[in-house]
Amino acid sequence: MNIKQIRENWLDSADKDLNASIEMWNSVSDKYNEIPIPDWHENKFLRLLNDFAQVSNEMSSLDIGCGAGNYSIALAEKVNKSVGIDLSPNMIAYAKNKATERGVNNVEFICEDWNAFDIKKAGFENSFDIVFAHMTPAICSAAAFEKMIACSKGYCLMAKPTRRKDSVLDQIRRIADLDETDKSFDEAISYAFDILWQLGYCPKFTYYDEVWESNKTPEEAYAWYIGRVKTRKKLAEADEARLKDYLQSIAVDGKIAETITTTIVTMYWQK
Repeated sequence: MNIKQIRENWLDSADKDLNASIEMWNSVSDKYNEIPIPDWHENKFLRLLNDFAQVSNEMSSLDIGCGAGNYSIALAEKVNKSVGIDLSPNMIAYAKNKATERGVNNVEFICEDWNAFDIKKAGFENSFDIVFAHMTPAICSAAAFEKMIACSKGYCLMAKPTRRKDSVLDQIRRIADLDETDKSFDEAISYAFDILWQLGYCPKFTYYDEVWESNKTPEEAYAWYIGRVKTRKKLAEADEARLKDYLQSIAVDGKIAETITTTIVTMYWQK
């Protein structure tokens, strides 16, 4: 498949409804804000990034889909300028507050949808020594990925959860008549590799398995799981009620538990 064909096939199918996506990510921003800043010695992604890019205070970095800003702030400890971008206003507000509380003044946070963000107007083209997208759906099309490449003048990294099984969300998708499993991240890795290979790059990979456990209140679960469905399709009241009934049926002691198994794939390359 050539790059033109990849562009035609790798389209933005992850989040069709932008407003629904923003509401969904806003609904979990409190939880993301509670996650501590990753440690350079313990975090697998940061260790790989540091070994690969030899991070220094002369560099600049761009964090695509930065969420509550943890990795952007971690990079700010080592680089001259760190920039994070995310579509969730709540996430960006938490990121800014966290940077202020830590006295980090060399990080900038931008609230924009990466897919619609104008990198030329922003002056981002060929501007960052390090560009990365860590565990984010922001890179969900060939256009979004090619913009990521265009912003880098040095090192790029993209981490995605693949071969993923969600004990609750997968059932929610079936009830909502969506695909049984969301393969968008798996496809992203395959398409991204093909694009890079045809552009003459030789990307490298790391893999490791993870198991994630979560417990949500019914209200948190409605916002998250039903919100996920709304990014893909419009729901009638009866359909939404059916999803709520399912979530209520699996609640134990007022909590809805989920187990997620996944293989984290990190692809990294140098321009």
